[in-house]
Amino acid sequence: MAVQRKISVGLVVAAVAIAIVILVHSITSKPFRDYWLTPDQQGRRLEAAGDYAEAATRYIDPLRRGVAFYRAGDFEAAATAFARVDTPEAAFNRGNALVLLGQYDQALASYDSALRLRPGWPEAEANRQLASLRKERREANSGGDEGTGGKLGRGRHRVRSERPTGQSVPTSPARWRGYERHRS
Repeated sequence: MAVQRKISVGLVVAAVAIAIVILVHSITSKPFRDYWLTPDQQGRRLEAAGDYAEAATRYIDPLRRGVAFYRAGDFEAAATAFARVDTPEAAFNRGNALVLLGQYDQALASYDSALRLRPGWPEAEANRQLASLRKERREANSGGDEGTGGKLGRGRHRVRSERPTGQSVPTSPARWRGYERHRS
């Protein structure tokens, strides 16, 4: 009898706990995922599913948020997010986003910052040189080029993150060079 009584009490306690969880959920109308996953974990799941815009709204980490905005094509929001992080990757990625917006002076300053934080970084040096060439070309064409329209070449341009999300995110300056040849 004592064993049955303990089981009955255990079942009642479990039922009350479940009822409380359901009640709290219905009052707050907060999705269950918010109870079990951190915002950054939610962002990683959304990013892995290819929903970059929604992932960007979930991330708390500004570097991850910037990468998600960048992949979603919101380069202005990406540049703003990257500006909140003081790492060479963030400065580099901010430079990439600013180039896509046609803000070459600010992009050059971001690449300079990346190179101060990581001297001799080949990708940052290459992208800085290409941003400088784009700026010169725009000035020679009297301002006719107002950015890249979010495209740097035929291939997919990637951003660099010091916090991997399960997939490689190398930068490819060679794609920029292909764009320069294609545009000439």
